[in-house]
Amino acid sequence: MTSYLILLYIRITYYSSIISIKIQK
Repeated sequence: MTSYLILLYIRITYYSSIISIKIQK
């Protein structure tokens, strides 16, 4: 269960960083 939460957190931060990069452009 812990590994699932870690993967979920990594996925959220990954997509949020992509969205922020698109907004900056």
